[in-house]
Amino acid sequence: MLPSQTRAMIETALVCMYGKIGNLDDARRVFDNMCSCDLVCWTTMIMAYVEKGENRNALHLSLLLKKENIKLDVVSFVVLLTACANLTSLDDGRETHALVAESGLESELFIFNSLLNMYGKCGSLEVAHIIFQKTEQRNQVTWNAIIAAYAQRGNAKETLQLFRHMQKEMIAPDQVTFVSIFSTCIHEA
Repeated sequence: MLPSQTRAMIETALVCMYGKIGNLDDARRVFDNMCSCDLVCWTTMIMAYVEKGENRNALHLSLLLKKENIKLDVVSFVVLLTACANLTSLDDGRETHALVAESGLESELFIFNSLLNMYGKCGSLEVAHIIFQKTEQRNQVTWNAIIAAYAQRGNAKETLQLFRHMQKEMIAPDQVTFVSIFSTCIHEA
């Protein structure tokens, strides 16, 4: 018989493997039959759902996670915010944001970027802009998220202004940046 910690690691690896190959039924079967499930395992299963586009299942599983009173970390919140963004579910996004605020992790750059992305994709440009303004340490992901949010709403002038500010801050644009810029320019034409 394997020690419980070793068994949990193997079961988590199986959940991850089944998730990666798209076999969510077997991933969930292993997950549901685990003797003990820590945050890594929960996050692995939720991430498998998100990666396969089953975002509603990911959020449903997160409700079960909350009942377990397991403290979420940055990775868990990023995955949940990604599910909310994929669903363009502003209500779920706001609920997750409230949990992030309670956790004290709101100032983490990965969290800022995920919140920015989620609010932008959910159409709450005002909140996305406020979050962007609060972010002191901006990286390429931060800029791409705010530029995409404005581009998605067809705000060409603001999108191009943000692009110029990005360049002034010496952040190199990438293909994600240019897709947003071209997209907004096409809508303007």
